[in-house]
Amino acid sequence: MMKKTIECRRIDLFCDFHGHSQQKDIFMYGCNSASGKEHLLPMLLGKNCSFFNYQRCYFNVERPRESTARVVVNREFNVSNSYTCEASFCGPSIGKFFGFHFSPLAYQVV
Repeated sequence: MMKKTIECRRIDLFCDFHGHSQQKDIFMYGCNSASGKEHLLPMLLGKNCSFFNYQRCYFNVERPRESTARVVVNREFNVSNSYTCEASFCGPSIGKFFGFHFSPLAYQVV
């Protein structure tokens, strides 16, 4: 599907969404580049979403993560804005929902 799409248009953003039950907050994993522009989207989310934790974002690619979707899309299709977004089922460790589990309402209020 990605190969077909890239034949007719450029892909500017790829995001693989995951939920997790053992860590708090919403944060992203990205792929470092020389330009550093992959930090922009997570930085903007951190400034505009009360429970997105930019400090938890990680941009280095370690060997065991080389087969993840974000790394494959980044390397094979040259998409610098390629992320995995981790969203907690537990709730945030910061912001106005601190101490509460996330609910559908909390995600709508962002």
